[in-house]
Amino acid sequence: MSKKIRVAILSISLLALAACGGGGSGGSDNAGSPDPVIPDPSNNDVKVNSQSDAAKFLNRATFGPTQDSINQLVNRSTYQNWINDQFNTHLSPAPSSKLRDKNVCKPQ
Repeated sequence: MSKKIRVAILSISLLALAACGGGGSGGSDNAGSPDPVIPDPSNNDVKVNSQSDAAKFLNRATFGPTQDSINQLVNRSTYQNWINDQFNTHLSPAPSSKLRDKNVCKPQ
């Protein structure tokens, strides 16, 4: 058998094995863990239950939570209120335009 054929068979075998997704018995591997709660997308009044939940949300929705942003989200009481606030904020100029105006980034 030529080297090209062996490489092709090995490649196809590895691709087929990778497509299996790890196999397993089909049972749950997280026997003691509760199922994650999936919010109803039609319900816009999902409450912020804790500062921990707020921090997790802000970690995904922003560049990272601060204590002030966590407190602000908890005080808004629902995620939808916080999202509405984000859409209603005024945009500030990009930092690069401020630097350009002050001639900080001069071309060499």
